[in-house]
Amino acid sequence: MGAVKAMFDDDSKNICSYMYKIKCTHVGVGSMQRVFGSDTMHTWELGFVEACIGFTLQIIQYIGQIDDSFIGGVQRVEEILHNFPSYNSLHPVRHIRFPKIWEILKAGIELSKKNPLDSTGHLKMRECYKLASILLQLYFAASDPSLFPVETTWSKSQGFSEPFFSVRQVVVNTLHAVLQVHWYLHVQELSESQLLTMQMLISNAQAHMLCLDVVRKRIV
Repeated sequence: MGAVKAMFDDDSKNICSYMYKIKCTHVGVGSMQRVFGSDTMHTWELGFVEACIGFTLQIIQYIGQIDDSFIGGVQRVEEILHNFPSYNSLHPVRHIRFPKIWEILKAGIELSKKNPLDSTGHLKMRECYKLASILLQLYFAASDPSLFPVETTWSKSQGFSEPFFSVRQVVVNTLHAVLQVHWYLHVQELSESQLLTMQMLISNAQAHMLCLDVVRKRIV
């Protein structure tokens, strides 16, 4: 245990630096490889977390163009985040209010300058410490029935080919998986068994991010 603790004794007093050591093994497959940079900030906050937020917001933005019953989702998610109660903030995720969440998402004309299906560059905001707060608030907001269809039959009825999917299930599972890793990365020390758990959680989050990326590209 002493050796494990010593590995993470740095000025930050957390284990974010460990993410860099294992990212090449546990993170980055195919097109998602571009999400993960060469240092801790880009590997996690401006990698995994930013991509998860950008993909989720993009799905909310486009799904109303496919099904009119979700056309109010853009306004609804802004209302939810604007009124998000501060007591739902959980350490180490500080509460930050976002009255106009869509201002952080790059407009379609900006994304159209490159491929709108790209896995990076969706958000204007670069203050990485704010991203986890958006992630947590979107996690709570995703349960609102006006944002995402629940049943897999929805994708079939809209003319998608197999495999059919539940948009809400994919989004919620991914937000949950990424939040789990975020909390693990901000503890002061981990036992050896907890390190193994964290590695599995990172692999789990990676798999869910791949699913979210596939669903996003099918909707967009």
